Amino acid sequence: MESSGSSGNTVREVPVDVASARLRHQVAVSNDGKFLAMCPFDFSGETLHKVILYDISTNKQVGAVRFDDHAPHRLKFTPDDKQIALIYQNGTFELHRLPNR
Repeated sequence: MESSGSSGNTVREVPVDVASARLRHQVAVSNDGKFLAMCPFDFSGETLHKVILYDISTNKQVGAVRFDDHAPHRLKFTPDDKQIALIYQNGTFELHRLPNR
């Protein structure tokens, strides 16, 4: 489903499986508007230890980045959209090259 808001931005629903639809997520959209990165959490606030990358035009998962420790506080694409920064509350960050980019 797709709709346009008053600002002219297009909003597109990205389907997720039933289990993850019940989770809260940390999300970021790439600078070119082509990809959505999502870091899912369960109801207790525990991370599922991955950032999932979706192609917005096809609504399909195109990759995932796994991490071991605490969940990132924020996700941010680099200006060239080839990497994603996982930014933590203590001020540290990790850069991960995105699959298929």
